Amino acid sequence: MNSTDAQAWEDYWERTRRAGVVPEIGARDPALRDYWLAFFTSCALADDGHTRLLDLGCGHGAVTALAESVARNNLRHFRITCLDISDAAVDLVKAQHPAVAAVCASADDIPLPDAFFDHVVSQFGIEYAPPAAADEAARILRPGGSVAFLMHLKNGAIWDECRANRDALDGVRDSGVLRAFIRLVEESLALRQGRGSRGAFEQADRDLAPCVKAMEAVLEAHGKAIGGGLVFRTYADIAHMYRKMNAFEPTEVIAWAEKVEAAMAAWRERMQSMLDAALDETALGAWRDRLAAGGLSMDEPARLALGEPGRDGAWILRGKKVSR
Repeated sequence: MNSTDAQAWEDYWERTRRAGVVPEIGARDPALRDYWLAFFTSCALADDGHTRLLDLGCGHGAVTALAESVARNNLRHFRITCLDISDAAVDLVKAQHPAVAAVCASADDIPLPDAFFDHVVSQFGIEYAPPAAADEAARILRPGGSVAFLMHLKNGAIWDECRANRDALDGVRDSGVLRAFIRLVEESLALRQGRGSRGAFEQADRDLAPCVKAMEAVLEAHGKAIGGGLVFRTYADIAHMYRKMNAFEPTEVIAWAEKVEAAMAAWRERMQSMLDAALDETALGAWRDRLAAGGLSMDEPARLALGEPGRDGAWILRGKKVSR
């Protein structure tokens, strides 16, 4: 992964951490949870009770949390290592999962020994890395160990969800509603401090109206749940603060608006990166072939159905390191 991509992920996770918003596109689907619970249970029952596990592209640790729950329920000890290219993501994991080892590194250059792990897993993580990440996954896996990757499926259920979220966030950005609301609050503050004019405040109020209409059009087109509800919550908060503007401290309102603006920008970047990382059959085949070249016996790729009714949403890529 080049330095530009690495910085983009660091910016994303840092802004996400500061904003307190973690987009869970597809990640809360019960099918994902069920898949990992079954996988980790099979690991717990098959291994000797001391399993070394690597979560590649761990993000904030959603898969690690499921592994920990299975280990607790089966009285097993999983020695879990989480790896992500973002320091901010690693900090999130450390805060939420203090028992795991957390490493900041790129998946195509893993600073860990050969044949170290019993299992290497990834949920919507490894496909963001260069193809050399497949070589690294094979290198650090012990003979007899396994890989289990859930990877973005191009034109699948999550892909469509990401596209809809990106388009909605683009619509909010293009509406200019947050910038217009900030300007209105700034003019309100200026009036309170005796350095503004009623005319400037009223003009800012008039300028806000079409921006709000544009935001309403986004919600009408995509629904209140779009963006994990962030778009609608922002719309509702603006309406509430607008009606009771004199009850709020203007500097705090401006800080809130800027925080939301940054969160939306970070989320929009994540949506686009998900779309870009999604794999068609040819791209998935290249990952499978590279893992096989690293000494793994690979299963045929499968698709995981998500949602209700079920629709293909993710690739399942599994394999085992051949003992030599």
